Amino acid sequence: MWGVSRYCCAGLGGLLLTLTDAVAGSAPQMSPAQSHYLEGCGGCHGIQGTSSKQDIPQLRGLVGRYLCTTAGREYLVRLPNVAFADMNDELLAQVMNFVVFRLGEGSAPADAVAYSPREVAALRHKPLKNRQLAQLRATVLADAIVQCQRRAATAATR
Repeated sequence: MWGVSRYCCAGLGGLLLTLTDAVAGSAPQMSPAQSHYLEGCGGCHGIQGTSSKQDIPQLRGLVGRYLCTTAGREYLVRLPNVAFADMNDELLAQVMNFVVFRLGEGSAPADAVAYSPREVAALRHKPLKNRQLAQLRATVLADAIVQCQRRAATAATR
């Protein structure tokens, strides 16, 4: 679950090169949220949010859509690997905001609010256990996509 997979190494090299280029010769600097994403999520979801496995959801440019519905927003934090992550609520909120707003690359609705530590604390106490997560994800995401499209259409007519 938290180990580094064989898919990590190539992506990590690319991430480090990108970070090194960005800071022009100094050691790569990552925020605590980025570091925890890299260690806890990057092995499966990809270092830059792009999974190499078909059954692992892509995050890059897509994950923000979940914030178009309350059910989608809650789903992300209630996932077992998120809810049971070995970090406090403040840090987990930072990681979730990094995932949704940075890796999500504008896929969240314009009026989306960042996760707060209080919200994360409440949601992670209700983890999704003993559920068919792939089926639930498909249902939650389908509804979120419809709601995102409605929001976008409404915003375009204003």
